[in-house]
Order: sequence, then C-alpha cells, then structure tokens
Amino acid sequence: MNYILAINKKGVFFLDVDSRETVIHHSFSDIISTRRVPVNGALYLDMKCGNLLSQRITRMQTPQAHEIARLIGHYIHIENSVLASKAARSNLAVELQQSEAATEED
Repeated sequence: MNYILAINKKGVFFLDVDSRETVIHHSFSDIISTRRVPVNGALYLDMKCGNLLSQRITRMQTPQAHEIARLIGHYIHIENSVLASKAARSNLAVELQQSEAATEED
C-alpha cells in the first residue's frame, strides 16, 4: 500500500495518497529504533514502535531511508533533550521549595 510520509515535530505520519488524511501516526516517544535494510537492491527503513511489552515494526521502501532515519533520530534527540530539561527544572523547583520551607522553619 502506498502512503505519503510526513515528519514534523509531532511525529511520523502516514497519509492517504488521495485524501491526505492521517492513516497511521507515531509520536517520537513511541519510536524505539530505526534501521536501514537493503533487500535485493531495494532500500527499506524499518521503524520499531511500541514499548517493552508490545512492539511492532513498520517497514517502508524508500531510496531516502538514510535521510529519513537521520531526521527521525534528530527529532527523538530533541524531544529527549526537552524532556530532560523540563525534568531538571522541575527538580530544581522542588529543591527550591524545600529549601524555602527549611529556611522558614529556622
């Protein structure tokens, strides 16, 4: 089946060729890994999605498999960096609150 592949900050989308409606969507937090696979002269991109208990592989044939895998990797890296930054800010806010509470008690 043929789809249009769209990648943006919200994830990876497979769109219907005629209606342009989203048929499949994977957020970057759902993507476990990507792998480029040459088979009989054709290039495929395997995208493993899911979690530790349930995983599925979506295989797409495209000559741009290397570029697509790289782009998905960059988006995943950015998302992980943003999440780590938010977690660090949250931890700092908790530490400040605890410090202020301890100062008020003294």
